Amino acid sequence: MSHRVTTGRIICSLFVTIFLVLGMTMSTLAAAPSALPVSSGSPIATEPIPGLGGPAETLTRGDLERFVALAYARQITVAQAAAFFDKLSSEQTQAVRELIDVKAAVNKRDGIMPGPASPQRGGPQHPLRRQSAPSDELTILTAGGLAWIEPIENRWWASPGTYEDYWWSDQYTCDDKVDTDYIFHFALYSGNPAGLRWTTDNPAVYSYAASRYGGNFNGLSWSFNDAFLCVGDNGIYFFGVYGFGDFTYLTPNN
Repeated sequence: MSHRVTTGRIICSLFVTIFLVLGMTMSTLAAAPSALPVSSGSPIATEPIPGLGGPAETLTRGDLERFVALAYARQITVAQAAAFFDKLSSEQTQAVRELIDVKAAVNKRDGIMPGPASPQRGGPQHPLRRQSAPSDELTILTAGGLAWIEPIENRWWASPGTYEDYWWSDQYTCDDKVDTDYIFHFALYSGNPAGLRWTTDNPAVYSYAASRYGGNFNGLSWSFNDAFLCVGDNGIYFFGVYGFGDFTYLTPNN
């Protein structure tokens, strides 16, 4: 009889001990601080792209084609795209650029503008700034000369900044080349243009810039009261006017 009582007490004590240990563990976990939000630097990739998480030397041409297709369809995150580019060699980055250009050329040939068909957050085309030649308004703006021209670096900010509120396209504003550029206007103070940063939630936009400009877009303005970003038409035919405008914003990094 005493043996059964002793055994019962031991079992009871074990259950009490386990219960107390579990309770302390759960309390500790509840009190632990949560992960800090992303505020700067690169976006944090929670997991690699399925099937593309291996080292760069194991990636095939088919893998790079698959990455471009996933970025184009916005089926991966910017964080995953950034982590993928971080491991690529210069030759692989060049190959991604060529694949993006092929997709853009096909869309341009077929008259396909990817991305959203209408602006949800970005602005419409400026009524006085049309394609092919500078309007009278643009002539007046350019006559005074640019206040600044600067490559705008990419940086990840968790809190959205200023989205573009209108755009136009021409061959003259951003450079003297014969290709068409799309110029996006951002209504924010640009007194320190070197401190401006652009951020996007669209992996197609990020991949386009990362594959050719080191993550930069050319910026300029005729005053310090606003800023403009220049995007080549290859980019536009890869992610779309509103694929850029709805997902890309500027912030002052100063």
